[in-house]
Amino acid sequence: MMKRLAKYPLFALFAAMVVGLFAADLLTPSRGFSQMENRYLATRPALTWRSVKEGAFMDRFEEYTNDQFVLRDAWISLKSVAETLCGKVENNGVVIGADGYLFDKNLTTNTRQLTRNRDHVAAFGAGHAEQPVTFTLIPSSYAVLPDKLPCGLQNVDELAVIQNLYAGLREVAVCDVAPVLLAGGGEDMYYRTDHHWTSAGAYAACSAYVEQQGVEPAALGSVALRHTVDGFYGTYYSKVKRVGIQPDTIVWYDIPVRGVQIDGQEVSGLYDLSKFDERDKYAAFLHSNNGLTVIRAAEEPKGEPTRILLVKDSYGNSYAPFLALYYDEVYVVDLRYASGLSDLLEQVSFDEIHILYGFSSFASDTNVFKLNK
Repeated sequence: MMKRLAKYPLFALFAAMVVGLFAADLLTPSRGFSQMENRYLATRPALTWRSVKEGAFMDRFEEYTNDQFVLRDAWISLKSVAETLCGKVENNGVVIGADGYLFDKNLTTNTRQLTRNRDHVAAFGAGHAEQPVTFTLIPSSYAVLPDKLPCGLQNVDELAVIQNLYAGLREVAVCDVAPVLLAGGGEDMYYRTDHHWTSAGAYAACSAYVEQQGVEPAALGSVALRHTVDGFYGTYYSKVKRVGIQPDTIVWYDIPVRGVQIDGQEVSGLYDLSKFDERDKYAAFLHSNNGLTVIRAAEEPKGEPTRILLVKDSYGNSYAPFLALYYDEVYVVDLRYASGLSDLLEQVSFDEIHILYGFSSFASDTNVFKLNK
């Protein structure tokens, strides 16, 4: 047998690699979460007659083996090095721009879902005509930083789509934050390695919102302590693993509050500071995504408290703390983790309601219908 294998060394080597990798896969414990990719990994699917008959088992098992492949992180890093050496400027839906910026490759928009969600917002506004309701869409970083994009990239013109969507909404007010994000080129408004806006972007947008409500924006230096956290590699980096990309610095503001409650439980402050020591540092803002968060401003209200309801996606996590500078109570709802708004609106009276979404998530989110549930 050994003599026969010696005649076909490449076959023997390939067979040894297959057997070795198979054995290593069996001996390597499964991981629940990938810090490098910043996502949960597929787990071993249950083997049932129904799952085999319907074909679901093999699909899930293939996903499981891909996610749990031995030395997965090392292979991903090797792939990134090879693509960098080849000069490739796109990987896994992310394009590499100038000055270390990473962007979405967004060639199409889910127009059907976008229209549905616009209609949900319109229906909500029509059903709550007695309350001021304001709607904001946040453009992606590539729309605000076009000079950083590689030549020839034909991404969706988000700014134009947003304006068209605003023009079709009569039932709610709109707060267009694109001008303040575009001011000065927008370089400080978004992270280079992550899809979210920075605290500077969130503060600029919040200032635009309160100005629209007739309130003078607060000067942050006089009301909050500024802190920085280095070494942030965001969602774009987790997809592309580009060699040589420098990490972002997170800036956060210690805004004084009386208390923060998440889904009925008191938590310590506006930020989960332990997350700043992990890879997904943006999760520190407002303790990441939760169904209902209630922020109570630092000063005890002398009369009936002013209240705002913020309905948001993850962009709102770094935005909501700034609202505590202007309102006694800030209620924050993420419809992905909440059953709806009707119970809350029956129990609490709000002075204002602000619906705030990133454009990309609003165009694909299937939970916006819960505005009217």
